Amino acid sequence: MTQYYKKNEEGEFVEVDLSQEDINQGVKDRIDRINRKYSDYDDLKKQIEGFSAKQQEDENRINELLTDKANLEDDLKASKLEVEKVRIISEFKIGDDLAEFVTGENAEEMRARAEKLAHNTIAKTADISKVDKPEPKKSDMAKLADDIFGPKQSN
Repeated sequence: MTQYYKKNEEGEFVEVDLSQEDINQGVKDRIDRINRKYSDYDDLKKQIEGFSAKQQEDENRINELLTDKANLEDDLKASKLEVEKVRIISEFKIGDDLAEFVTGENAEEMRARAEKLAHNTIAKTADISKVDKPEPKKSDMAKLADDIFGPKQSN
């Protein structure tokens, strides 16, 4: 027999004699308590693995959605810039053949290029208006012929 100390009901340590069977039973009881405490360990481990897999799937989906969002934002920005380009081309009355030269990263750059392009193309064009030709001077002989035969008729 072995002597051990154990607390009694009053909280005092008292000396107790234990046999090997009592010690084995105490160890077995302690192991059973620990096993009960961690009995759901395997279930929890499986649940965590499931949650980890689901979390990884969700993170991948979030990354895909963020990429799609970024692509859509880029497309929207490009579309807005293209609409602004059309407005600027219309504002400065630039022809379709010169529209390709109106470029830029933003509206201000495109506006500056369009203004420069419009200024240079308008300044270089000639204003064409219809002017009547003056009558050619007639020689004395032509005047005499007109008096005799009448003015020459043009077809």
